[in-house]
Amino acid sequence: MTARTSAPTVNVEGLPASLRPRRQWVGWKFEQRGELLTKPPYQVDGLTYAESDDPGTWNTFEAVIDAYRAGTVKGPGYALAQGGGVAYVDLDHCRDALTGDIAPWAKRIIGVFDGTHIEVSPSKCGVKILGFGRLPDNPRHVYNVPGAHPKAKVELYDCKKYTTLTGERLPESGDDLADIQDALDRLYAELFPAKAGAKQASNGHRSTGRLDDEEVIRLCRDAKNGPNFRRLWAGDTSQHDKDDSKADSALLSIIAFYTQDEAQLDRLFRRSGLMRDKWNRDDYRKRTLEFVLSQVDEKYEPAGG
Repeated sequence: MTARTSAPTVNVEGLPASLRPRRQWVGWKFEQRGELLTKPPYQVDGLTYAESDDPGTWNTFEAVIDAYRAGTVKGPGYALAQGGGVAYVDLDHCRDALTGDIAPWAKRIIGVFDGTHIEVSPSKCGVKILGFGRLPDNPRHVYNVPGAHPKAKVELYDCKKYTTLTGERLPESGDDLADIQDALDRLYAELFPAKAGAKQASNGHRSTGRLDDEEVIRLCRDAKNGPNFRRLWAGDTSQHDKDDSKADSALLSIIAFYTQDEAQLDRLFRRSGLMRDKWNRDDYRKRTLEFVLSQVDEKYEPAGG
């Protein structure tokens, strides 16, 4: 699995549409550091490093693509914001750069995430999986794959990290990011099983109500209006005249049947595909939450509750 070190041709149309409105884009360039070829993030001037945990060094999708086309940076990358609701799985040294053959261990993982955004890495030797989800608090990040290429590993991140992107999707890829929480939970538990007697970390933050985040999401998915919830959760606004504000209220209205905790509603919305910069505006966020909560007529009552 020989890595390709020339700059990749980016398929701009293949880059995730739901991430484009977010101001979390950076460029990247190849840098040789000793024997290691690295791909650090850069700002659009191609001269100044970007930081994966500093939003002040990020830019718009359009600005980064312009810098790529001008040759200022070698390709686009996406920075994972704290609480941004996007997670990625990086499968290193799993693909033959010439033939495209993928190692069995990686094929199995890719199959679990079938339908979300899955693409080839710039080196052509790896695979990137992106979707809506989050990892447990204080997670482990790196798993070295036994019995495979010496450098084969699985990395999982949902914040304080950036990922290079090529837009070169695999056949298993969906058209955009999808909800990968269930698959992410299963993979994390498989790679990093809880030690005997240890309390299993939970992805769900307890709310002041009766249900944690994962229970709310599961109930929304399984409800009669589950198909609408799943579309909105994935960022699809087509059923709401492609009006982002209408879609925001529609998604939150579904969730608000199960929880009226404003902090939990905010947290869940940030995990959805509808999350964008506008939600960080206090006036818009508070106005939307107040409107949605004012419309709640019925509330979920758990059996025996």
